[in-house]
Amino acid sequence: MKLLKAITGLKLHLAVLQLWGLETSLVKLLRVSKVKPMRLRQKILPIVGTTIVSLVTVLYTTSSTVLLGSFIQLEQQETRARVERVQKALDEEIFRVNLIATDWAEWDETYVFFDNSNQSYIDNNVDNLSLTNVQLNLVAFVNSSGEIVYGKFSEPTCQKCLPVGSDLQQHLASKELLRGDNAIAGLILLQRTPILIAVRPIRKTERSKSSHGVLILGRYLNRDAIARISERTHLDFALHAVNDDRLPADLQAARTALLQQQVLVRPLNEETIAGYTLIRDIYGQPAVIVSVKMPRNIYHQGQASIRYLFLCLLVVSVSVSAIVLLLLDRLVFSRLSSLSSNVRSLSTGDAVSQNIAANKDELSSLADAINHMLQALADSQYQQRAREERYYKYSKILTELAKRQTAENSDLNARLREITAAAADTLEVEYASVWVYSPGGRKLQCAALYQCSTAAYTTGMEWQASDYPGYFKALRQERALATADVRTEPKTKKMAERFLGKLGIGAMVNAPIYLNGRIVGIVCHGHKKTSRQWLIEEQNFTASIANLVALALSAWERQRSQVALQSAYDEVENRIRERTGELAEVNQQLRAEILACHITEKKLMHQASHDPLTGLANRTLFMQRLDSALDGSQQEHSLLAVLFVDLDRFKSVNDTLGHAIGDRLLIAISHRLQACLRPDDLVARLGGDEFTILLENIKNTNDAVHVAERIQRELNLPFHFGGHTIDTSASIGVAFNLTGYERPEDLLHKADLTMYRAKTTGKGRYEICDRNPVEQSARR
Repeated sequence: MKLLKAITGLKLHLAVLQLWGLETSLVKLLRVSKVKPMRLRQKILPIVGTTIVSLVTVLYTTSSTVLLGSFIQLEQQETRARVERVQKALDEEIFRVNLIATDWAEWDETYVFFDNSNQSYIDNNVDNLSLTNVQLNLVAFVNSSGEIVYGKFSEPTCQKCLPVGSDLQQHLASKELLRGDNAIAGLILLQRTPILIAVRPIRKTERSKSSHGVLILGRYLNRDAIARISERTHLDFALHAVNDDRLPADLQAARTALLQQQVLVRPLNEETIAGYTLIRDIYGQPAVIVSVKMPRNIYHQGQASIRYLFLCLLVVSVSVSAIVLLLLDRLVFSRLSSLSSNVRSLSTGDAVSQNIAANKDELSSLADAINHMLQALADSQYQQRAREERYYKYSKILTELAKRQTAENSDLNARLREITAAAADTLEVEYASVWVYSPGGRKLQCAALYQCSTAAYTTGMEWQASDYPGYFKALRQERALATADVRTEPKTKKMAERFLGKLGIGAMVNAPIYLNGRIVGIVCHGHKKTSRQWLIEEQNFTASIANLVALALSAWERQRSQVALQSAYDEVENRIRERTGELAEVNQQLRAEILACHITEKKLMHQASHDPLTGLANRTLFMQRLDSALDGSQQEHSLLAVLFVDLDRFKSVNDTLGHAIGDRLLIAISHRLQACLRPDDLVARLGGDEFTILLENIKNTNDAVHVAERIQRELNLPFHFGGHTIDTSASIGVAFNLTGYERPEDLLHKADLTMYRAKTTGKGRYEICDRNPVEQSARR
């Protein structure tokens, strides 16, 4: 069965060689087979060995990981179970002590003992023997006030009873053990030794709510107690105080981890694994660490199982490898060796084939298949050569036609005649023609029809596209439409009856002519015999002829477009010359109007932001500049000042000398104000005899004071107009941006108020804004 599969695979391989034209591979194989190749057994042996080793490695790695992980998990579960058993045993010990405390606390004699403190109760019930029988180390009767009525305490290292120690007194002092309404059972540390303790309220048997105090019973968790618990649970464990500074390293690490989890299991080494749990005292604080250690028998058992598994896999792998190699040698290698020698002898003649055929087995079928394959390869090789020759011939003709196309022959008819003649001779057909759609697209017009037998050209025939819808629909869907028999093909049957039959065409191959993404015509090649099977290379040649025709049509249309474009260009150029002169005059007038508008716009903008009399900035421009200056001073933390200037006795000048003299006085004052300022400072006229000044980037308030003093000195000098001498002065208010006003209106208003204060206190003076006491002053 395996040999049959191998032979079938070889047949498939040879068939693939035939499809791809690689028949020479078999010839090379026969030639190479004369050289002694590497034996198949030598190739298979390392492959099988590598496969077996890889399989064993993968199986061993996977199995050991899963198996050892299972044993480790089982070991941890067993350790955790032991820790939980120890914890449960300690809970049972606490329960026993609590049960004894319950019995004693609810005993009537105990209740009476608190009333009369009789010694007989102590002698009969709290003697050493009684405590030893119930394994108690601590008995204490505590009243509601926290005083110990009676207490007995035995050290864990001796049998002698002692009074209650100070460490228990500290627990009593916290009042946590004296809550008579609740029962307490748990663990506490006394002298770093854990003790199980039970606290019960002392009541009558009818369980009334009244309580005389509490009864405290305790049992040490010493070595004897741990030994008793170990014997009962069959577990070895140890207790360690949490606050012990001498804890081993593993317990110190476990102490930190147990604050986050209840039970901790960690292997200590290859031989021991340990489990830990944390016991909290009655206050909920960590008190004792319980450690349980056990040998790692489960882990060692897992390692032994993995070793046994590896040995089993190794033995099985070696056995399987030997059996596989033996079967391959007997069933495959020996027979393939014989088959290989027969295949190498095929080239000598039919004797070997007949010898193989005489056996009547799979090898004979393989020999027959090889003979048929060789014949098929020979036929395929012949067809391939013929196909290559045709392709070479077609490519050469198409190249020549394309070169002639690049010569840019302007005669379209000559191009089409040359193309149709070359196509008819190459395809060995009787007719080759080019048909072009009419402008309406309803019919095809013959642009050139070449008849090979007469070497004559015909034009002018027409086809109605609506007469042959099936043919034109198929033509739009195919790159080349080949028809072996036009009389039986449904697409061309009607065309054969009306047109093709008259020309004696029995088969044809056509291709659509595409120009700018649409069909503009077709190329037709008609064979005059009854039928013909068109080869794929012939169909491709027809499509290439259609592309050449499309190039010719495109070149012809391009030439026509260039001529029309040149004519249109000349006409447009003449019109442009005529319009250029007209536009020059219009542009000159337009530039003059734009210049006048620009001048008018600048005048309007200046009038909107400046005082028409003095030419100074008006209120609008001053407020815009002040707003911008305030924003800049806040960002740069700089100082600026606003001076509000109001002329004194200006109204009397207008009343006595007239408004014309008053206007000339205002103009002269504006000039003197500008002379007192820096180039970057701004002076504005708000209206009437009111002026404002903006001083930016001043170092301190003294700079503004110096400007105010300079202005007053200049304005105190007399003015002379038309024989009149005018003496004037001004009241000035100074405000700074450090006064806390952020809006420009606020700062201007503050300067205005400051100016009025200066005017009311005597005129001809300046005043500083009073929001800054350090700078407050009045100067002349």
